[in-house]
Amino acid sequence: MATLHLVRRLLLVALAFVGSAAPAHAGGPAMLIGAAEDVVKQADPVKAKAELDLARLGGLDAIRITQVWAPGQTAPTADDLKADRNVVAAAQLDGVRVFISVMNFGSRTTPLSSDDQDAFGCRSSGRTARTWPRPHTSSCSPRRTTG
Repeated sequence: MATLHLVRRLLLVALAFVGSAAPAHAGGPAMLIGAAEDVVKQADPVKAKAELDLARLGGLDAIRITQVWAPGQTAPTADDLKADRNVVAAAQLDGVRVFISVMNFGSRTTPLSSDDQDAFGCRSSGRTARTWPRPHTSSCSPRRTTG
């Protein structure tokens, strides 16, 4: 009987300790769980919404989509822009954060010349950024270096 009483008392102490512990904020006040998935980029807004609904049902609250830059491009194509706008609009309805990454495709298309670096920079920020939908965050790679 004394052992059972001791086990109950230890269990109550353990529950009190766990219940009073502060939440961990290692990832900041909130942590996003997401996926890098371009399947959500759809020309049809209903299909984009359906794909984001599946992501949300799967517990994701962030999606990263990509834009591939090729030498000479200074703006996204009309089709890319339409698909990106559909993703951002559907994500706003689902409460999903969108991250857009602009990148080159492989080392052969790395913007090495000043003209290509300017075109890449123009595509990923500045003038064309006004035409893109407003995601929560965008990134661009590779970085322009001088010297």
